[in-house]
Amino acid sequence: MSVLVPSRSPTSVQVENHGLNELLVKWDPIPQQYVNGRLLGYKVYYKNTRYYYNSERVVTTSNSNVTQVILPNIQTGERYQISVAGFTPRGQGPRSSYLYITKGEYHLNRAAINDIFYCVNMK
Repeated sequence: MSVLVPSRSPTSVQVENHGLNELLVKWDPIPQQYVNGRLLGYKVYYKNTRYYYNSERVVTTSNSNVTQVILPNIQTGERYQISVAGFTPRGQGPRSSYLYITKGEYHLNRAAINDIFYCVNMK
């Protein structure tokens, strides 16, 4: 029996603050050798983690070349859990690892922190 759904999840998933009530999610596409058929698009799953019973929402792309989406109706100060999966006509592949972001928090990457530290110490 052959596998007809992606055998890997998208990689390099990133989440950024975007707009007043939005988050921007980006990812690298699933490499062709792991698609196992014709990739139709991606599903981005997200939910507010404040309460255990909050339902998960999904934004679906209808084009396999689209590797970013904007998540609507995001509340500032709330923490969100996000993952991405690809799908073929036969079904969905595995989801990426969960990412967590709090809307409104600014996140510096390690290189930016080191650059700031270096500049401050040069004075």
